[in-house]
Parts: sequence; C-alpha cells; structure tokens
Amino acid sequence: MDFLNLTSIKFLGSNINDNDKLSVFIHKLPNELKDYIFYTYVYPDMIYIRYKEIIYQVESDYCKKLSIEGYTKLSELLKSILFDKTFRPVIQKLCDNHSEFKISYDSHRLGNKGFVNFNRITSLALSWMFYLYH
Repeated sequence: MDFLNLTSIKFLGSNINDNDKLSVFIHKLPNELKDYIFYTYVYPDMIYIRYKEIIYQVESDYCKKLSIEGYTKLSELLKSILFDKTFRPVIQKLCDNHSEFKISYDSHRLGNKGFVNFNRITSLALSWMFYLYH
C-alpha cells in the first residue's frame, strides 16, 4: 500500500499504527464504494472458504468412518450456512456440485424428514454422510 504512504500522514497521536490509519481512511469511504469492494473482493473469498471447509470436513476420515466427531463438526458447519442468508451461495454450490448433498438437502428442506432422535441439521449431516460412505 505504498500509494497511500501512510507513514507520512500526521495524526493527533503519533502512536497510531498503520492499520489504524488505514481504518480511518476506509471508514471515510462512501458506502457504495465499501459495498463494491466487499462484494467484489471479500465476499467471494468468504463463500469459497466456507465451501472448502465443508468439503474438507465431509471428506475427512471422521466423516468417512461415520464418527460422532465427523457429524458433529459437519453439523456445526452446515448450521453456520443454513441460518445465515450471507452463505446461501454456499448451499447452492454444494447442491450444484454434490448430488448426494442436494438429495439430502431437498428432502430435509421440503419435507419433515429427519431422524427421530436428531434435529434437522444433524439429520442432514448424517444423511449426507450415509449417502457418501455407507
């Protein structure tokens, strides 16, 4: 970020670090520009990272062995995307790229399907794992 030359800018307190100075500049940007930067550069990475976290988990040895650790962690990750509209593209990407997830997701979303002793999120995680590894 040499183009900003943050070290040459004088603030009231000389002990303000470069990150704080940058935060001041970002805060002063128009909202439209902040939104553009976020949705162009930050948001796609957030979606990709969350998607990869879920895939990494479902492909882990824990999930392959249908273990408690596997479905617990997978359930937590699925819960984080299912109840946050920000991550709807992750759900779409999972459905588009993983037919087993789509089958499980559609049956849990559209019907009242679920295992009797589990909540719907855990049931979805287990259902997906069983489609893949049972």
